[in-house]
Amino acid sequence: MEQEELTKQREIKSIQRQSLYNKLEMAEEHQDINTEWQQIKDSVLNAATEVIQNENKKPRNEWWDDECRKAMEEKNLARMKCINRRTRINQNDYMQKRKIANGMCKRKKKERPNDKIKQIEEANRKMKPGNSIKTALF
Repeated sequence: MEQEELTKQREIKSIQRQSLYNKLEMAEEHQDINTEWQQIKDSVLNAATEVIQNENKKPRNEWWDDECRKAMEEKNLARMKCINRRTRINQNDYMQKRKIANGMCKRKKKERPNDKIKQIEEANRKMKPGNSIKTALF
């Protein structure tokens, strides 16, 4: 399996190199170094996006949701308010919102593995043991 991945990566690299070479060959030569640099940069980025297309990846932090985002935004606003005007009320407000936001994120991180286990158990109950691990992990 690793050999197939290495072969695929090598093919992608060679295609990208060829694409970059073609783009640089078509580029016009200029006296201005900034213009030439911009052309090289654009050629590299275009070749990369042509060959290595953006894949729809699953979000890394699956536990992160709107509730966490909202709590963090409130905490950050309270922090900015505390920095701009350092009063006891602002400091206490910030400390309270920080405690809430951090606690919420910790709780959601801990719940995530339990959700995965429940998904695996449900798939096993449905008598599809081959699909149980696949659906839970991906």
